[in-house]
Amino acid sequence: MAKAETERTITIEEEKKAARKEAKEKRNAAKKLVKEFFVELKEQMDVPEDVLEAVTLITKAGSSRGEKKPSNAALIKELIIKEGHVSDVDLFMRFKVAQREMAGHIRNWIKKAEPEDRVWIMFDKEAEEYVHVGDGENPPENWEGYVPTTDEL
Repeated sequence: MAKAETERTITIEEEKKAARKEAKEKRNAAKKLVKEFFVELKEQMDVPEDVLEAVTLITKAGSSRGEKKPSNAALIKELIIKEGHVSDVDLFMRFKVAQREMAGHIRNWIKKAEPEDRVWIMFDKEAEEYVHVGDGENPPENWEGYVPTTDEL
């Protein structure tokens, strides 16, 4: 490919990218304008709820890319707390999390939480399940897992 042709291709790609960026900025400005208009309109008069929902859906008002969802780690922790115990196989099938990742999650739930918010979960090797054994600052009796030191806090 000749140098002139390569430079022309790069210029065309840059122009396309700039055009896409400009179009996106125009769309976002239009959405913002519609959103602001309907917020003012809602304050001035009764706008039916279904119309507001439609405008919100179209303009994605009040949201960024989408709803923030809890992480798998948070879902796993809540599941173990709620159920009391969950099998290793069940966690792997539902969340694709192996024992090594779970060890890291458990360590983080202890290490990164405020002392009063710690969740103590251990792996029962015989039953092959994770068991919620306690909450709070101090580890439960017979705890053999990770315990944070004062240097880490």
